[in-house]
Amino acid sequence: MTPEELHQKIARRELGLQAYLILRNLTESPEMPSYFAKLLGCSLINAYGHINRLEDRGMVEKKRKKGNRNIEIHLTEQGQQLVREIEG
Repeated sequence: MTPEELHQKIARRELGLQAYLILRNLTESPEMPSYFAKLLGCSLINAYGHINRLEDRGMVEKKRKKGNRNIEIHLTEQGQQLVREIEG
């Protein structure tokens, strides 16, 4: 798939590139919001904005790590399905 085709598939699903990168990276394992700030080259608040919008759409969920106050972002089944559709 060419970069243009990927961009079109992402846009058809009303996602931005940053949101897609978050979803794609979560297919590997849950991550902390600070990871996405670094990945996207943005502030933590900006990363949380992307994460919150994905959570509102049912694509990700926030879970507290056991034993501390840190939050991990997890991909939901709906988020996994969306990544498969884009990459398929």
